[in-house]
Amino acid sequence: EPPDPASYARDLLRFEAARLLGVNVAPPKAPPRRRLFGGITYALEVDFDRPAECTRFIWSDSSGSAAPVVATVRCKGRREFLWSLAAGGNTEEQVTAQDRNAIRTVVGQWLRRFPAHADTVAIIFTKPAPHGGPPVRQRVENEDTRTSAYLMIEDGIMGMAEGLRPPPFAPPGEGFYYDTDFERQARREQRKEEKRAEEAARRAANIRRYLEERRRRELREEAERSAAAARTSAAQRGRAEAPTAVTPKAPRAPTPVPPVQVTIQLPPLAFQDTVVPLGDLREFALRERAAIWWVSNQSDDLLCLPYCRLERLDYQVRTALRVLGPLRGRALLSDEVGLGKTIEAGLVLKELLTRGMVKRFLVLTLPSLVDQWAEELDDKFGLAVTTTNLSEARDDAGRFWSESPGIVASLHTLKQAAHLAVARDVQWDLLVVDEAHYLRNRDSLAWQAINVLPRQFLLLLTATPVQNSLEELYNLVTLLRPGQLPAPREFRARFLDPKRPRQPREPEELRRLLGQVMIRNTRANAGVDLPPRRAETVLFAPEAAEGAFWRQWETEFRGCLARLNASQASLWGRLLLRAAGSSPAAWR
Repeated sequence: EPPDPASYARDLLRFEAARLLGVNVAPPKAPPRRRLFGGITYALEVDFDRPAECTRFIWSDSSGSAAPVVATVRCKGRREFLWSLAAGGNTEEQVTAQDRNAIRTVVGQWLRRFPAHADTVAIIFTKPAPHGGPPVRQRVENEDTRTSAYLMIEDGIMGMAEGLRPPPFAPPGEGFYYDTDFERQARREQRKEEKRAEEAARRAANIRRYLEERRRRELREEAERSAAAARTSAAQRGRAEAPTAVTPKAPRAPTPVPPVQVTIQLPPLAFQDTVVPLGDLREFALRERAAIWWVSNQSDDLLCLPYCRLERLDYQVRTALRVLGPLRGRALLSDEVGLGKTIEAGLVLKELLTRGMVKRFLVLTLPSLVDQWAEELDDKFGLAVTTTNLSEARDDAGRFWSESPGIVASLHTLKQAAHLAVARDVQWDLLVVDEAHYLRNRDSLAWQAINVLPRQFLLLLTATPVQNSLEELYNLVTLLRPGQLPAPREFRARFLDPKRPRQPREPEELRRLLGQVMIRNTRANAGVDLPPRRAETVLFAPEAAEGAFWRQWETEFRGCLARLNASQASLWGRLLLRAAGSSPAAWR
Protein backbone atom coordinates (compact mmCIF):
# COMPACT_ATOMS: atom_id res chain seq x y z
CA GLU A 1 0.00 0.00 0.00
CA PRO A 2 1.50 3.42 -0.95
CA PRO A 3 2.34 5.70 1.98
CA ASP A 4 0.25 8.74 2.82
CA PRO A 5 1.75 12.21 2.32
CA ALA A 6 2.46 12.76 6.03
CA SER A 7 4.44 9.51 6.34
CA TYR A 8 6.27 10.27 3.13
CA ALA A 9 7.28 13.70 4.51
CA ARG A 10 8.67 12.17 7.72
CA ASP A 11 10.58 9.50 5.78
CA LEU A 12 11.96 12.17 3.45
CA LEU A 13 13.25 14.23 6.42
CA ARG A 14 14.95 11.13 7.87
CA PHE A 15 16.53 10.40 4.48
CA GLU A 16 17.91 13.96 4.18
CA ALA A 17 19.30 13.84 7.75
CA ALA A 18 21.00 10.50 7.08
CA ARG A 19 22.45 11.80 3.83
CA LEU A 20 23.94 14.81 5.62
CA LEU A 21 25.47 12.52 8.28
CA GLY A 22 26.98 10.29 5.59
CA VAL A 23 24.75 7.25 6.23
CA ASN A 24 23.57 5.29 3.19
CA VAL A 25 19.79 4.89 3.42
CA ALA A 26 17.39 3.97 0.65
CA PRO A 27 15.19 6.90 -0.43
CA PRO A 28 11.52 6.68 0.58
CA LYS A 29 8.89 5.72 -1.93
CA ALA A 30 6.85 8.72 -3.08
CA PRO A 31 3.05 8.51 -2.99
CA PRO A 32 1.27 8.70 -6.35
CA ARG A 33 0.09 12.10 -7.53
CA ARG A 34 -3.55 12.84 -7.08
CA ARG A 35 -5.46 13.95 -10.14
CA LEU A 36 -7.94 16.75 -9.57
CA PHE A 37 -11.47 17.17 -10.92
CA GLY A 38 -12.25 13.58 -11.65
CA GLY A 39 -8.75 12.73 -12.89
CA ILE A 40 -8.65 15.26 -15.77
CA THR A 41 -5.27 16.63 -16.80
CA TYR A 42 -5.44 19.43 -19.39
CA ALA A 43 -3.14 20.36 -22.25
CA LEU A 44 -2.35 24.07 -21.93
CA GLU A 45 -1.64 26.42 -24.84
CA VAL A 46 -0.47 29.98 -24.07
CA ASP A 47 -0.77 32.41 -27.00
CA PHE A 48 0.92 35.83 -26.79
CA ASP A 49 -1.30 37.54 -29.38
CA ARG A 50 0.29 40.79 -30.46
CA PRO A 51 -2.47 41.94 -32.91
CA ALA A 52 -5.10 41.46 -30.16
CA GLU A 53 -2.78 42.91 -27.48
CA CYS A 54 -3.52 40.13 -25.02
CA THR A 55 -2.24 36.81 -23.69
CA ARG A 56 -4.63 33.88 -24.15
CA PHE A 57 -4.71 30.63 -22.09
CA ILE A 58 -6.53 27.64 -23.65
CA TRP A 59 -7.00 24.43 -21.65
CA SER A 60 -8.16 21.41 -23.67
CA ASP A 61 -8.82 17.81 -22.66
CA SER A 62 -7.33 15.23 -25.01
CA SER A 63 -10.07 12.74 -24.12
CA GLY A 64 -12.82 15.18 -25.07
CA SER A 65 -14.73 14.66 -21.84
CA ALA A 66 -14.42 18.32 -20.81
CA ALA A 67 -15.08 21.51 -22.79
CA PRO A 68 -12.12 23.83 -23.50
CA VAL A 69 -11.47 26.60 -21.01
CA VAL A 70 -10.32 30.01 -22.31
CA ALA A 71 -8.74 32.79 -20.25
CA THR A 72 -7.24 36.13 -21.34
CA VAL A 73 -4.93 38.72 -19.82
CA ARG A 74 -5.04 42.35 -20.98
CA CYS A 75 -3.46 45.59 -19.85
CA LYS A 76 -5.88 47.97 -18.20
CA GLY A 77 -4.44 51.47 -18.18
CA ARG A 78 -0.71 51.71 -17.51
CA ARG A 79 -0.43 49.90 -14.17
CA GLU A 80 -3.10 47.16 -14.04
CA PHE A 81 -3.92 43.75 -15.54
CA LEU A 82 -7.45 42.59 -16.42
CA TRP A 83 -7.79 38.80 -15.97
CA SER A 84 -10.79 37.04 -17.57
CA LEU A 85 -11.65 33.31 -17.27
CA ALA A 86 -14.51 31.68 -19.24
CA ALA A 87 -15.40 28.17 -17.98
CA GLY A 88 -18.71 26.30 -17.87
CA GLY A 89 -20.68 29.18 -19.38
CA ASN A 90 -19.53 31.61 -16.68
CA THR A 91 -17.00 34.45 -16.97
CA GLU A 92 -14.85 35.53 -14.04
CA GLU A 93 -12.89 38.77 -14.07
CA GLN A 94 -10.43 40.37 -11.69
CA VAL A 95 -8.03 43.33 -11.77
CA THR A 96 -4.49 43.21 -10.35
CA ALA A 97 -1.36 45.32 -10.41
CA GLN A 98 1.25 44.88 -13.13
CA ASP A 99 3.89 42.95 -11.17
CA ARG A 100 5.22 39.42 -11.04
CA ASN A 101 3.62 38.54 -7.70
CA ALA A 102 0.16 39.21 -9.14
CA ILE A 103 0.97 37.09 -12.20
CA ARG A 104 2.12 34.16 -10.05
CA THR A 105 -0.98 34.41 -7.85
CA VAL A 106 -3.59 34.44 -10.63
CA VAL A 107 -1.85 31.91 -12.88
CA GLY A 108 -1.34 29.67 -9.86
CA GLN A 109 -5.08 29.81 -9.07
CA TRP A 110 -5.94 28.88 -12.66
CA LEU A 111 -3.45 26.00 -12.76
CA ARG A 112 -4.79 24.59 -9.49
CA ARG A 113 -8.28 24.57 -10.99
CA PHE A 114 -7.16 23.25 -14.36
CA PRO A 115 -3.92 21.28 -13.84
CA ALA A 116 -1.44 20.95 -16.72
CA HIS A 117 2.01 19.40 -16.79
CA ALA A 118 4.84 21.85 -17.50
CA ASP A 119 6.31 19.60 -20.20
CA THR A 120 3.10 19.72 -22.25
CA VAL A 121 2.61 23.50 -22.18
CA ALA A 122 2.71 24.98 -25.70
CA ILE A 123 3.85 28.62 -25.96
CA ILE A 124 2.76 30.46 -29.12
CA PHE A 125 3.68 33.96 -30.34
CA THR A 126 1.17 35.45 -32.79
CA LYS A 127 2.66 38.31 -34.83
CA PRO A 128 1.31 40.37 -37.74
CA ALA A 129 2.68 39.56 -41.16
CA PRO A 130 5.42 41.99 -42.31
CA HIS A 131 3.52 42.92 -45.53
CA GLY A 132 -0.09 42.32 -44.54
CA GLY A 133 -1.99 39.07 -44.65
CA PRO A 134 -3.10 36.79 -41.84
CA PRO A 135 -1.16 36.83 -38.55
CA VAL A 136 1.79 34.48 -38.17
CA ARG A 137 1.71 31.93 -35.34
CA GLN A 138 5.11 30.75 -34.18
CA ARG A 139 5.68 28.15 -31.49
CA VAL A 140 8.61 28.78 -29.15
CA GLU A 141 10.51 25.85 -27.70
CA ASN A 142 12.12 26.10 -24.28
CA GLU A 143 15.78 25.40 -25.06
CA ASP A 144 17.01 26.34 -21.57
CA THR A 145 16.31 23.41 -19.24
CA ARG A 146 16.84 25.64 -16.20
CA THR A 147 13.85 27.81 -17.15
CA SER A 148 10.38 26.33 -16.74
CA ALA A 149 7.45 27.00 -19.02
CA TYR A 150 5.68 28.87 -16.22
CA LEU A 151 8.62 31.28 -15.90
CA MET A 152 8.44 31.87 -19.68
CA ILE A 153 4.72 32.66 -19.29
CA GLU A 154 5.51 35.12 -16.50
CA ASP A 155 8.22 36.81 -18.58
CA GLY A 156 5.90 36.98 -21.60
CA ILE A 157 3.10 38.71 -19.67
CA MET A 158 5.56 41.22 -18.21
CA GLY A 159 6.94 41.78 -21.71
CA MET A 160 3.41 42.55 -22.91
CA ALA A 161 3.04 45.18 -20.16
CA GLU A 162 6.43 46.73 -20.91
CA GLY A 163 5.70 46.73 -24.64
CA LEU A 164 2.45 48.64 -24.17
CA ARG A 165 4.30 51.11 -21.96
CA PRO A 166 6.78 52.67 -24.46
CA PRO A 167 10.22 53.62 -23.08
CA PRO A 168 11.41 57.27 -23.18
CA PHE A 169 12.26 58.60 -26.65
CA ALA A 170 11.36 55.29 -28.34
CA PRO A 171 9.55 55.29 -31.73
CA PRO A 172 5.76 55.12 -31.26
CA GLY A 173 4.17 51.68 -31.79
CA GLU A 174 0.70 50.19 -32.04
CA GLY A 175 1.14 47.35 -29.57
CA PHE A 176 3.56 45.32 -27.51
CA TYR A 177 6.63 43.75 -29.13
CA TYR A 178 6.53 46.56 -31.67
CA ASP A 179 10.28 46.73 -32.21
CA THR A 180 10.73 43.08 -33.18
CA ASP A 181 13.83 41.74 -34.84
CA PHE A 182 12.28 41.09 -38.23
CA GLU A 183 10.72 44.59 -38.39
CA ARG A 184 14.06 46.20 -37.52
CA GLN A 185 15.69 44.02 -40.16
CA ALA A 186 13.02 45.06 -42.68
CA ARG A 187 13.67 48.75 -41.99
CA ARG A 188 17.41 48.20 -42.23
CA GLU A 189 17.02 46.35 -45.54
CA GLN A 190 14.79 49.14 -46.85
CA ARG A 191 17.47 51.73 -46.04
CA LYS A 192 20.08 49.57 -47.74
CA GLU A 193 17.87 49.23 -50.84
CA GLU A 194 17.44 53.01 -50.97
CA LYS A 195 21.21 53.52 -50.71
CA ARG A 196 21.84 50.92 -53.41
CA ALA A 197 19.28 52.60 -55.68
CA GLU A 198 20.95 55.99 -55.14
CA GLU A 199 24.37 54.51 -55.88
CA ALA A 200 23.04 52.79 -59.03
CA ALA A 201 21.50 56.06 -60.24
CA ARG A 202 24.74 57.90 -59.53
CA ARG A 203 26.77 55.28 -61.41
CA ALA A 204 24.37 55.42 -64.36
CA ALA A 205 24.67 59.22 -64.48
CA ASN A 206 28.47 58.98 -64.38
CA ILE A 207 28.46 56.40 -67.17
CA ARG A 208 26.20 58.58 -69.33
CA ARG A 209 28.40 61.59 -68.69
CA TYR A 210 31.53 59.59 -69.53
CA LEU A 211 30.01 58.26 -72.77
CA GLU A 212 28.90 61.75 -73.80
CA GLU A 213 32.38 63.17 -73.15
CA ARG A 214 33.94 60.28 -75.05
CA ARG A 215 31.60 60.87 -78.04
CA ARG A 216 32.44 64.59 -78.08
CA ARG A 217 36.16 63.84 -77.81
CA GLU A 218 35.99 61.38 -80.74
CA LEU A 219 34.08 63.90 -82.86
CA ARG A 220 36.61 66.60 -82.00
CA GLU A 221 39.55 64.32 -82.85
CA GLU A 222 37.88 63.29 -86.11
CA ALA A 223 37.40 66.95 -87.03
CA GLU A 224 41.03 67.69 -86.18
CA ARG A 225 42.22 64.77 -88.34
CA SER A 226 40.06 65.96 -91.24
CA ALA A 227 41.42 69.50 -90.89
CA ALA A 228 45.00 68.19 -90.75
CA ALA A 229 44.43 66.09 -93.87
CA ALA A 230 42.96 69.11 -95.67
CA ARG A 231 45.95 71.27 -94.69
CA THR A 232 48.36 68.57 -95.91
CA SER A 233 46.62 68.36 -99.28
CA ALA A 234 46.65 72.14 -99.65
CA ALA A 235 50.36 72.24 -98.82
CA GLN A 236 51.16 69.61 -101.45
CA ARG A 237 49.20 71.49 -104.12
CA GLY A 238 50.84 74.80 -103.33
CA ARG A 239 54.48 73.79 -103.05
CA ALA A 240 55.38 75.90 -106.05
CA GLU A 241 53.84 78.96 -104.48
CA ALA A 242 55.61 81.11 -101.93
CA PRO A 243 55.16 79.95 -98.38
CA THR A 244 52.78 82.00 -96.33
CA ALA A 245 53.26 82.97 -92.72
CA VAL A 246 51.59 80.61 -90.29
CA THR A 247 49.76 82.20 -87.42
CA PRO A 248 50.36 80.28 -84.18
CA LYS A 249 47.23 78.70 -82.80
CA ALA A 250 46.07 80.05 -79.48
CA PRO A 251 46.00 77.49 -76.68
CA ARG A 252 42.56 76.05 -76.07
CA ALA A 253 41.04 76.62 -72.67
CA PRO A 254 40.54 73.46 -70.64
CA THR A 255 37.06 72.00 -70.63
CA PRO A 256 35.43 72.69 -67.27
CA VAL A 257 34.15 69.79 -65.20
CA PRO A 258 30.40 69.44 -65.85
CA PRO A 259 28.25 69.89 -62.74
CA VAL A 260 26.76 66.75 -61.25
CA GLN A 261 23.60 67.22 -59.21
CA VAL A 262 23.33 64.85 -56.23
CA THR A 263 20.11 64.60 -54.24
CA ILE A 264 20.03 62.78 -50.90
CA GLN A 265 16.62 61.80 -49.54
CA LEU A 266 16.66 61.07 -45.82
CA PRO A 267 13.96 58.93 -44.18
CA PRO A 268 11.45 60.79 -42.01
CA LEU A 269 12.55 61.05 -38.39
CA ALA A 270 10.01 60.78 -35.60
CA PHE A 271 10.54 62.00 -32.07
CA GLN A 272 8.25 61.07 -29.19
CA ASP A 273 7.90 62.97 -25.93
CA THR A 274 6.55 60.65 -23.21
CA VAL A 275 4.14 62.45 -20.90
CA VAL A 276 1.91 60.68 -18.38
CA PRO A 277 -1.52 62.38 -18.08
CA LEU A 278 -2.36 63.17 -14.46
CA GLY A 279 -5.08 65.03 -12.59
CA ASP A 280 -3.81 68.59 -12.68
CA LEU A 281 -0.59 70.50 -13.27
CA ARG A 282 0.36 70.71 -9.60
CA GLU A 283 -0.02 66.95 -9.14
CA PHE A 284 2.01 66.31 -12.29
CA ALA A 285 4.86 68.59 -11.18
CA LEU A 286 4.92 67.02 -7.71
CA ARG A 287 5.03 63.47 -9.04
CA GLU A 288 7.62 64.35 -11.65
CA ARG A 289 9.97 65.86 -9.05
CA ALA A 290 9.50 62.88 -6.75
CA ALA A 291 10.09 60.37 -9.56
CA ILE A 292 13.22 62.14 -10.83
CA TRP A 293 14.69 62.38 -7.33
CA TRP A 294 13.94 58.76 -6.50
CA VAL A 295 15.14 57.25 -9.79
CA SER A 296 18.30 59.34 -9.98
CA ASN A 297 19.38 58.61 -6.40
CA GLN A 298 18.15 55.10 -5.57
CA SER A 299 19.80 53.01 -8.30
CA ASP A 300 23.46 52.20 -8.80
CA ASP A 301 22.82 50.28 -12.03
CA LEU A 302 22.07 51.40 -15.58
CA LEU A 303 18.29 51.37 -16.04
CA CYS A 304 18.61 51.85 -19.80
CA LEU A 305 20.39 48.59 -20.63
CA PRO A 306 17.15 46.63 -21.41
CA TYR A 307 16.29 49.29 -24.02
CA CYS A 308 19.73 49.30 -25.74
CA ARG A 309 20.58 47.05 -28.67
CA LEU A 310 24.33 46.58 -28.28
CA GLU A 311 26.96 44.18 -26.97
CA ARG A 312 27.58 45.03 -23.34
CA LEU A 313 31.25 45.48 -22.48
CA ASP A 314 32.21 45.81 -18.82
CA TYR A 315 34.58 48.74 -19.23
CA GLN A 316 31.95 50.74 -21.15
CA VAL A 317 29.34 50.13 -18.44
CA ARG A 318 31.86 51.09 -15.73
CA THR A 319 32.70 54.29 -17.60
CA ALA A 320 29.03 55.27 -17.89
CA LEU A 321 28.43 54.59 -14.17
CA ARG A 322 31.46 56.68 -13.23
CA VAL A 323 30.31 59.60 -15.39
CA LEU A 324 26.84 59.45 -13.83
CA GLY A 325 28.22 59.03 -10.30
CA PRO A 326 31.44 60.69 -9.11
CA LEU A 327 31.89 62.91 -12.18
CA ARG A 328 28.29 64.25 -12.03
CA GLY A 329 27.69 64.12 -15.78
CA ARG A 330 30.74 66.22 -16.79
CA ALA A 331 33.66 64.23 -18.17
CA LEU A 332 36.41 64.09 -20.78
CA LEU A 333 36.27 60.64 -22.44
CA SER A 334 39.68 60.01 -24.01
CA ASP A 335 39.69 56.27 -24.71
CA GLU A 336 42.04 54.90 -27.32
CA VAL A 337 40.79 54.74 -30.89
CA GLY A 338 38.36 51.88 -31.44
CA LEU A 339 37.26 51.32 -27.83
CA GLY A 340 33.82 52.90 -28.29
CA LYS A 341 33.68 56.45 -26.97
CA THR A 342 30.45 56.88 -28.96
CA ILE A 343 28.86 53.90 -27.17
CA GLU A 344 29.89 55.27 -23.76
CA ALA A 345 28.42 58.69 -24.54
CA GLY A 346 25.24 57.03 -25.86
CA LEU A 347 24.88 55.01 -22.63
CA VAL A 348 25.18 58.18 -20.53
CA LEU A 349 22.65 59.98 -22.76
CA LYS A 350 20.15 57.09 -22.71
CA GLU A 351 20.49 56.66 -18.93
CA LEU A 352 19.85 60.36 -18.25
CA LEU A 353 16.80 60.24 -20.56
CA THR A 354 15.51 57.10 -18.83
CA ARG A 355 15.87 58.68 -15.39
CA GLY A 356 14.10 61.82 -16.58
CA MET A 357 17.09 64.06 -15.88
CA VAL A 358 17.47 65.16 -19.54
CA LYS A 359 14.78 66.48 -21.88
CA ARG A 360 16.89 68.33 -24.50
CA PHE A 361 20.30 67.28 -25.76
CA LEU A 362 22.75 68.39 -28.45
CA VAL A 363 25.50 66.32 -30.10
CA LEU A 364 28.22 68.26 -31.96
CA THR A 365 30.61 66.50 -34.33
CA LEU A 366 32.35 66.86 -37.70
CA PRO A 367 30.17 67.34 -40.81
CA SER A 368 31.13 63.91 -42.16
CA LEU A 369 30.02 62.18 -38.94
CA VAL A 370 26.59 63.80 -38.46
CA ASP A 371 24.61 61.09 -40.26
CA GLN A 372 26.71 58.34 -38.66
CA TRP A 373 25.93 59.68 -35.17
CA ALA A 374 22.20 59.88 -35.98
CA GLU A 375 22.17 56.29 -37.25
CA GLU A 376 24.09 55.02 -34.19
CA LEU A 377 21.67 56.70 -31.77
CA ASP A 378 18.68 55.30 -33.67
CA ASP A 379 19.92 51.72 -34.15
CA LYS A 380 21.61 51.13 -30.78
CA PHE A 381 19.66 53.35 -28.38
CA GLY A 382 16.27 53.93 -30.03
CA LEU A 383 16.71 57.74 -30.12
CA ALA A 384 15.26 59.54 -33.12
CA VAL A 385 17.07 62.86 -33.62
CA THR A 386 17.13 65.81 -36.02
CA THR A 387 20.32 66.74 -37.89
CA THR A 388 21.69 69.89 -39.48
CA ASN A 389 21.86 68.07 -42.82
CA LEU A 390 18.08 68.48 -43.16
CA SER A 391 16.61 71.39 -45.07
CA GLU A 392 14.77 72.65 -41.96
CA ALA A 393 18.08 73.66 -40.39
CA ARG A 394 18.89 75.93 -43.34
CA ASP A 395 15.38 77.25 -44.00
CA ASP A 396 14.32 78.16 -40.45
CA ALA A 397 17.27 78.11 -38.02
CA GLY A 398 15.27 79.61 -35.14
CA ARG A 399 12.58 76.95 -35.22
CA PHE A 400 15.11 74.16 -35.78
CA TRP A 401 17.21 74.95 -32.68
CA SER A 402 14.34 75.89 -30.36
CA GLU A 403 11.77 73.15 -31.10
CA SER A 404 13.90 70.02 -31.62
CA PRO A 405 14.46 68.10 -28.34
CA GLY A 406 17.33 66.01 -29.75
CA ILE A 407 19.81 67.39 -32.32
CA VAL A 408 22.98 66.09 -33.97
CA ALA A 409 24.72 69.11 -35.48
CA SER A 410 27.96 70.02 -37.18
CA LEU A 411 30.40 72.00 -35.07
CA HIS A 412 31.16 74.14 -38.12
CA THR A 413 27.45 74.95 -38.51
CA LEU A 414 27.18 76.00 -34.87
CA LYS A 415 30.06 78.47 -35.28
CA GLN A 416 28.02 80.50 -37.78
CA ALA A 417 26.61 83.64 -36.21
CA ALA A 418 23.00 83.01 -37.31
CA HIS A 419 22.90 79.53 -35.77
CA LEU A 420 24.88 80.40 -32.63
CA ALA A 421 22.60 83.35 -31.83
CA VAL A 422 19.62 80.97 -31.58
CA ALA A 423 21.37 77.96 -30.00
CA ARG A 424 22.81 79.99 -27.11
CA ASP A 425 19.27 80.96 -26.02
CA VAL A 426 18.24 77.29 -25.59
CA GLN A 427 18.74 75.61 -22.21
CA TRP A 428 20.48 72.32 -23.10
CA ASP A 429 20.35 69.56 -20.52
CA LEU A 430 23.21 67.56 -22.09
CA LEU A 431 25.89 68.64 -24.55
CA VAL A 432 28.11 66.03 -26.27
CA VAL A 433 31.12 67.21 -28.32
CA ASP A 434 32.82 64.58 -30.49
CA GLU A 435 36.41 65.10 -31.75
CA ALA A 436 36.87 67.61 -28.92
CA HIS A 437 40.54 68.20 -29.79
CA TYR A 438 39.22 70.87 -32.19
CA LEU A 439 38.51 72.89 -28.99
CA ARG A 440 42.15 72.91 -27.85
CA ASN A 441 42.61 76.59 -28.77
CA ARG A 442 40.89 78.92 -26.31
CA ASP A 443 40.80 81.75 -28.89
CA SER A 444 39.08 79.67 -31.59
CA LEU A 445 35.45 80.22 -32.60
CA ALA A 446 34.64 76.60 -31.72
CA TRP A 447 35.84 76.94 -28.10
CA GLN A 448 34.02 80.22 -27.62
CA ALA A 449 30.81 78.80 -29.14
CA ILE A 450 30.83 75.83 -26.73
CA ASN A 451 31.65 78.09 -23.80
CA VAL A 452 28.55 80.29 -24.31
CA LEU A 453 26.05 77.40 -24.70
CA PRO A 454 23.95 76.86 -21.53
CA ARG A 455 24.24 73.22 -20.42
CA GLN A 456 23.80 71.13 -17.29
CA PHE A 457 25.86 68.10 -18.35
CA LEU A 458 28.83 68.09 -20.75
CA LEU A 459 30.75 65.24 -22.40
CA LEU A 460 33.93 65.85 -24.45
CA LEU A 461 35.13 62.95 -26.64
CA THR A 462 38.66 62.77 -28.05
CA ALA A 463 41.39 60.16 -28.33
CA THR A 464 44.14 62.82 -28.42
CA PRO A 465 43.49 65.46 -25.72
CA VAL A 466 47.11 66.66 -25.96
CA GLN A 467 48.74 67.19 -29.36
CA ASN A 468 51.21 70.04 -28.95
CA SER A 469 51.16 71.32 -25.36
CA LEU A 470 49.49 70.72 -21.98
CA GLU A 471 47.75 74.08 -22.40
CA GLU A 472 45.39 72.34 -24.85
CA LEU A 473 44.31 69.95 -22.08
CA TYR A 474 43.93 72.94 -19.75
CA ASN A 475 41.46 74.57 -22.18
CA LEU A 476 39.36 71.37 -22.41
CA VAL A 477 39.19 70.96 -18.61
CA THR A 478 38.19 74.63 -18.27
CA LEU A 479 35.10 73.94 -20.40
CA LEU A 480 34.15 70.95 -18.24
CA ARG A 481 34.76 72.37 -14.79
CA PRO A 482 36.13 75.93 -14.49
CA GLY A 483 38.49 76.21 -11.53
CA GLN A 484 39.40 72.51 -11.46
CA LEU A 485 42.96 73.41 -12.47
CA PRO A 486 44.95 76.40 -11.12
CA ALA A 487 44.98 79.78 -12.82
CA PRO A 488 46.78 79.88 -16.20
CA ARG A 489 49.93 81.53 -14.85
CA GLU A 490 50.14 79.15 -11.87
CA PHE A 491 49.41 76.15 -14.11
CA ARG A 492 52.30 77.04 -16.44
CA ALA A 493 54.66 77.59 -13.51
CA ARG A 494 53.79 74.31 -11.73
CA PHE A 495 53.20 71.83 -14.54
CA LEU A 496 54.46 73.15 -17.88
CA ASP A 497 58.08 72.60 -18.96
CA PRO A 498 59.00 74.98 -21.82
CA LYS A 499 61.53 72.49 -23.19
CA ARG A 500 59.06 69.60 -23.08
CA PRO A 501 55.56 71.15 -23.36
CA ARG A 502 53.86 67.73 -23.48
CA GLN A 503 55.53 66.34 -20.32
CA PRO A 504 54.28 67.70 -16.94
CA ARG A 505 56.63 68.63 -14.13
CA GLU A 506 54.42 67.12 -11.39
CA PRO A 507 52.76 64.15 -13.11
CA GLU A 508 51.21 62.61 -9.98
CA GLU A 509 49.53 65.85 -8.87
CA LEU A 510 48.26 66.55 -12.39
CA ARG A 511 46.97 62.97 -12.68
CA ARG A 512 45.06 63.42 -9.40
CA LEU A 513 43.41 66.63 -10.62
CA LEU A 514 42.54 65.16 -14.03
CA GLY A 515 41.12 61.99 -12.47
CA GLN A 516 38.13 64.04 -11.26
CA VAL A 517 37.08 65.01 -14.80
CA MET A 518 38.85 62.63 -17.21
CA ILE A 519 38.47 58.90 -18.07
CA ARG A 520 40.90 57.10 -20.38
CA ASN A 521 40.57 53.40 -21.20
CA THR A 522 43.33 51.58 -23.06
CA ARG A 523 43.38 48.19 -24.72
CA ALA A 524 45.49 46.89 -21.85
CA ASN A 525 43.17 47.84 -18.96
CA ALA A 526 39.96 47.26 -20.97
CA GLY A 527 40.85 43.65 -21.75
CA VAL A 528 39.82 43.95 -25.41
CA ASP A 529 41.79 42.10 -28.07
CA LEU A 530 41.52 44.08 -31.30
CA PRO A 531 42.98 42.99 -34.66
CA PRO A 532 46.23 44.69 -35.72
CA ARG A 533 45.92 47.93 -37.65
CA ARG A 534 46.91 47.86 -41.32
CA ALA A 535 47.43 51.05 -43.34
CA GLU A 536 47.06 50.84 -47.11
CA THR A 537 47.36 53.52 -49.78
CA VAL A 538 44.90 53.18 -52.68
CA LEU A 539 45.79 55.02 -55.91
CA PHE A 540 43.28 55.94 -58.60
CA ALA A 541 43.56 57.63 -61.98
CA PRO A 542 41.29 60.68 -62.51
CA GLU A 543 39.32 61.22 -65.68
CA ALA A 544 40.69 63.44 -68.42
CA ALA A 545 38.64 66.52 -67.51
CA GLU A 546 39.36 66.16 -63.81
CA GLY A 547 43.08 65.63 -64.42
CA ALA A 548 43.26 68.78 -66.57
CA PHE A 549 41.48 70.75 -63.84
CA TRP A 550 43.95 69.62 -61.14
CA ARG A 551 46.98 70.32 -63.36
CA GLN A 552 45.79 73.86 -63.96
CA TRP A 553 45.09 74.29 -60.24
CA GLU A 554 48.58 73.01 -59.35
CA THR A 555 50.21 75.46 -61.76
CA GLU A 556 48.36 78.44 -60.25
CA PHE A 557 48.98 77.10 -56.72
CA ARG A 558 52.75 76.85 -57.20
CA GLY A 559 52.84 80.29 -58.80
CA CYS A 560 51.13 81.86 -55.78
CA LEU A 561 53.43 80.11 -53.29
CA ALA A 562 56.52 81.22 -55.20
CA ARG A 563 55.73 84.86 -54.32
CA LEU A 564 55.82 84.10 -50.53
CA ASN A 565 58.71 83.47 -48.18
CA ALA A 566 59.54 79.97 -46.91
CA SER A 567 57.50 80.04 -43.67
CA GLN A 568 54.44 81.60 -45.29
CA ALA A 569 54.60 79.18 -48.21
CA SER A 570 54.72 76.20 -45.82
CA LEU A 571 51.74 77.44 -43.79
CA TRP A 572 49.52 78.43 -46.71
CA GLY A 573 50.54 75.33 -48.65
CA ARG A 574 49.21 73.02 -45.93
CA LEU A 575 46.00 75.02 -45.54
CA LEU A 576 45.24 75.13 -49.27
CA LEU A 577 46.04 71.43 -49.76
CA ARG A 578 43.75 70.56 -46.86
CA ALA A 579 40.97 72.70 -48.30
CA ALA A 580 41.38 71.19 -51.75
CA GLY A 581 41.14 67.65 -50.41
CA SER A 582 38.11 68.30 -48.18
CA SER A 583 34.43 68.77 -48.92
CA PRO A 584 32.65 72.16 -49.15
CA ALA A 585 30.54 71.24 -46.10
CA ALA A 586 33.66 71.21 -43.89
CA TRP A 587 34.30 74.92 -44.56
CA ARG A 588 30.80 76.22 -43.96
